[in-house]
Amino acid sequence: MIALSLEEIARAVGARSPSPALGRVTVRRVVTDSREVAEGDLFVALDGERFQGSDHVPQALRAGAAAAISPRLPQRDGDASIVSRVLRVEDSREAFLQLGSLLRRRSRARFAAITGTNGKTTTKDMLAGLLAEHRSVVGARASFNNAVGVPLTLCRIEAETEAVVLEVGTSAVGEVARLASVASPHLGIITSIGPGHLEGLGSVTSVLAEKLSLAQHLRAGGVLLLNGDDPRLAAARPAVTSDVEVRRYGVGTGCEARAWEAEVGVDGVSFRMSPKGPRVAAPFLGRHNLSNLLAAATAARIMGLEEEEIAQAAQRLRCTPLRMERRRVGGLEVIFDCYNANPASMRAALDVFRVLPTNGRRFLALGDMLELGATETEHHEALGRALADGVADRVHLVGPAMKAAYRSALDAGFPRTRIALHEDRQALGLALKGEMRAGDLLLIKASRAMALENLFEDGMESEA
Repeated sequence: MIALSLEEIARAVGARSPSPALGRVTVRRVVTDSREVAEGDLFVALDGERFQGSDHVPQALRAGAAAAISPRLPQRDGDASIVSRVLRVEDSREAFLQLGSLLRRRSRARFAAITGTNGKTTTKDMLAGLLAEHRSVVGARASFNNAVGVPLTLCRIEAETEAVVLEVGTSAVGEVARLASVASPHLGIITSIGPGHLEGLGSVTSVLAEKLSLAQHLRAGGVLLLNGDDPRLAAARPAVTSDVEVRRYGVGTGCEARAWEAEVGVDGVSFRMSPKGPRVAAPFLGRHNLSNLLAAATAARIMGLEEEEIAQAAQRLRCTPLRMERRRVGGLEVIFDCYNANPASMRAALDVFRVLPTNGRRFLALGDMLELGATETEHHEALGRALADGVADRVHLVGPAMKAAYRSALDAGFPRTRIALHEDRQALGLALKGEMRAGDLLLIKASRAMALENLFEDGMESEA
């Protein structure tokens, strides 16, 4: 972390200035979990529906934290030495964003921010991986893409950091704009637009507007990359200032950043960034990942890498966990794509699954697509009709929303003997244990809350 004094931090987050002696203390690490506090850290107490970080302020300070940002002073277990080290704020989450904004302003790195309905985490990891071969890079961990994850990433920036790759998510109107205002990126990428987080955003039209709000917070001279193969983004006219350039990437001839001689195979994707340039290849499954890799490669080029450097680095990229992640489990080949699910990502996963070669049978384990709001039944019914096309030998479904997919598949003529609906994950795991054998292929796809990656932790592999 870029070193900051507690006086600087207090001013940034709107807290009362600490005592002169405390104000001169320098902080080099921020934590939000009191169990991880080390000597000299700053503890940010985040209050939420499931936990109250402010309850743990005394514990954090006694464990060695230099100070704590909290919306409440300790009521019990709070002697004068504890209370005097609390930087009290009205809203610690907003204060955390303000702290992130201060660190952003202090950094001389190049910043990229990535959003989109699908592909943002994979694209983020790809771009960070490409840049890391030649730059000092900080990339968002996992899916750290909200009002806690973004400042946590900014708190990892060091004075020598040259590039920062952020992911910007949303589940409600205004979140992208708020996070983008903190990130103030030089480069923005919008990977796709589709029905995701509709509970908070309402419609795909609102999703488009929410994602495009990233454009308004790009720095002067910045670049906005849009997926030109996405019909909504191809037609979009983002509101940008005259000194921000908009470019589209894709396989289409109308894209400024084009994938030449693009190939999608069972071992990965590849393309050239220019007609005679080196081939950029990486072991990712599916056409959607060709698009993600092209976005990352284009961004890396804008951020200073040469095509040959990008091509060499791409060979060493590896799949983001739980996103079309291919593993051998016992004698089975398993595709884990269960970090999240919405209609578009479900279609993409089924398209990949359909063409993967196997000497065994094809099994699907599918869980609910969540946060679709009033369109939930409609989209699950559409999935059921798609399953009736015969993409798999056996289909196993779990979750309340999947009842609509089950009924729809049967109505569309899918044999009842080849599809099952289960009450819970444990029942699903037991059914798969009883049916699958060595050499079979299994795709696991669901929204994160369904936790289907734990099918094997439930003991399924013991019979594989």
